Formats: sequence, structure tokens, C-alpha cells
Amino acid sequence: MNRRENDSAQAMTPAHQRDPWELYEIVPEALVCRRGPGRLLEIVLDGQVYPGATVTQAFPRSAPGRYLIFADTTDNELGLLHDPTTLDPASREVLDAELRLRYVMPIVTKIERVRQNPGSWTFDVITDRGPLRLSVRNLHEHLEGLGSDRLILTDVDERTAEISSIQALDSHSKRELAKVL
Repeated sequence: MNRRENDSAQAMTPAHQRDPWELYEIVPEALVCRRGPGRLLEIVLDGQVYPGATVTQAFPRSAPGRYLIFADTTDNELGLLHDPTTLDPASREVLDAELRLRYVMPIVTKIERVRQNPGSWTFDVITDRGPLRLSVRNLHEHLEGLGSDRLILTDVDERTAEISSIQALDSHSKRELAKVL
């Protein structure tokens, strides 16, 4: 059986009857995301309705917004969607809103000040959600580089903020960030 035939056979098998060790790749045409009762996420997968479904990112830091895992209300995995940009616009809008609710990470738009204190560094930043002060003890453990232009800051209280593009920061922000890079 070739892959397309196998995917087709999997698609016709209800999720609760599939081999739990088998990865089911969701075909975008077979998935509809919408809001159900109580504004909960509801998906229709291969014609089967799953009210109260959940979606998680397989790789939230290295591939945000891609490789999404869908599960039913009992945490049975329904499948993996590689690229949600291929979904219909209405489903994509519902899915984007759901991921914003689940993954709250402020995006740094400006770095006002970086200063060294005894035993720590303090970052005063402006994010898309307002001002934020992060206190970092060990830069090597709490300043995570993702690629050449992206950083995740994690403070002593486990709060995180993302610098999605160092190059997109204003010159003052870049100078402040240069103190720790």
C-alpha cells in the first residue's frame, strides 16, 4: 500500500480505532476548525465532529505555528497538521486565535534598558502587551538564541518574552541588547 492509500485508509478509520503508535498526518482538506458551544474549539476531522478539541504545538519555540497536534477531550491524539497556512481562511482564523490563547508570549518591541546588578541582569522592555521587567541570573541559561535573529528571554520567575527579530529593533534597543550579547 503506498502512502496516499495508507493516508486514505487512516482517514476512513475513526480516531479511537487507530493504532495509538501510528502517526496520523492530517490532510488540510479534511479539517475544519470552528467555535462550538461555549466558544470552545470544535474541529471536524474526516467528517467526525470533536467538540472541545485541543491543539498544541509540537515545537513551540523552534517552529511556532507549525506541526500542530490535535486531541479530543480525553487527550487521544487525533493527528498532526504540518502546515496550518494551507487551511481554509475561516479555520485558520479560529486556529490562530486558539493558539494565541494557549501560548502567551509577549513580543519585545523595544528594549528601554539593560543593566547589570549584583548577581543578575535586569531587562526593562516594552512588549506587544505592555511594559515588562525581567530579571535574569545566568544569561547563558536564560537567553535562548533561536536562529541568528531571534531570542527568548526567561526570567527568575519563569516569565518569558520573545525578541522575534533583533534586526527589526530600533538602534537604542540594539545598543542595550549588545551589553549582553
